[in-house]
Amino acid sequence: MAAAAALAPYCHPKLQATPTPRFVENPIDVADFVRVSDAESFLARLPVLVARGELDFQSAQELCAMTKLWIDSQNARSELELKKITVDGPGDQVIRIEGGLPALPGTNTIMPVLDHGQATNGHALAAPQPVVPQIESSPSEPETKGQEPV
Repeated sequence: MAAAAALAPYCHPKLQATPTPRFVENPIDVADFVRVSDAESFLARLPVLVARGELDFQSAQELCAMTKLWIDSQNARSELELKKITVDGPGDQVIRIEGGLPALPGTNTIMPVLDHGQATNGHALAAPQPVVPQIESSPSEPETKGQEPV
């Protein structure tokens, strides 16, 4: 008997994933959607059916969610087609970068022109003259070590 109980789940698996069937009092007509506009018109009809009492609120929410998933999948499909046309379309793809930062300081430097009209890099110029004349040192006085002034 223990062996039969252990093998029973393999022969007859439990039906846990199967949703519980529900009784629908007033069935509604749901047409096959061909275009997104068909699904949108069905979505617009759902609140009217709930307000009339022809459809319970929970069923309307479930139908609304499934219809929205269908619309989203159609929109995603059309978006992928547009991307494919854009990528595989005629002509080369051109990427243009505009704007950006200004030129760095010091990159557009105008160098001085010497007497002969030739541009130089500044190394051929003479060193600048000192602005403040050098102070002459005074003659040194004899040093007296160990003596204190009087």
